[in-house]
Amino acid sequence: MTKRLKLPAQDEIINDYQWEKLLETKALIVVEVHAGWCGPCTSMKPTIRRIKQQVGDDANFAVANSDDISHLAPFRDKSEPTWLFLSEGEIVNVMHGCKSKELVDLISAELKKEILIQRGEIERESLELGDVQKDESPLVKPPPALPEKAAEKEVLALPFDEELRYRPFSVSYE
Repeated sequence: MTKRLKLPAQDEIINDYQWEKLLETKALIVVEVHAGWCGPCTSMKPTIRRIKQQVGDDANFAVANSDDISHLAPFRDKSEPTWLFLSEGEIVNVMHGCKSKELVDLISAELKKEILIQRGEIERESLELGDVQKDESPLVKPPPALPEKAAEKEVLALPFDEELRYRPFSVSYE
């Protein structure tokens, strides 16, 4: 029984030099741009393996931590992955989020478009880095400001056992 070697589904780009080399690639590359602390981003690794099996070697995959690469600074502090579709050093499409079905569909569409471009049937359209950013609303909204009287002293009721009644107590906000 032979052990099966598990190859990475995507190349890891860890610095500006590797990012520049990646941009020199002629083929279609799907790059997952994420922050290292982003839970949804790191949970996509098994999905990428599955997608890689579905599309085969027609598409190349890479992952890049936006905290480590200066070109990706606009994508720092985002709480979801950004998928950049690169071809010949240009951004040709973008997707935000962890929707694997939509990602597979977009990869298939971009592969078909890439074939048409290589045949000379259509021209490549590219996007600027500033066009692909997505504004994110804050995950936690700040609480509304308390009225002045409530800020000084507020009476709250907490439930206790059935035997006991609600007991008010004071809270001071200082």
